Amino acid sequence: MINANVVNAVLRHVGTAGGTTVGVLATLGMISPDDSAKAVAQLHQMMDGLTQAVGAASQLAVIMGPAFATIMAVFAGRSATLKSLLTAVVTHGDIKVEGAIVAPPDVAKVVPSDKVVASS
Repeated sequence: MINANVVNAVLRHVGTAGGTTVGVLATLGMISPDDSAKAVAQLHQMMDGLTQAVGAASQLAVIMGPAFATIMAVFAGRSATLKSLLTAVVTHGDIKVEGAIVAPPDVAKVVPSDKVVASS
């Protein structure tokens, strides 16, 4: 599972790779020492920004997690109603219904199938 420690480790490796690249380019004389110092400063700024963004996202996950769980619980509750279960049974192609399914009158009238009949 991805967590803050994993993300921080990845960001450290990205930063190290970027710093190494700048160091090699400066050593080979492909960029000037001033440009390498600017590149390293920009790399530090970018890594700090990414770390802050990941921290903000993890804080948001703490807030959004329970909200998402509540929404999923509502959907699960709706799918467990007798109407939803009967609708799933009569509309699923692999399930063969022999005869009729007897259901309470209020449920039978809202299930879109002639295989569900109201109890008397």
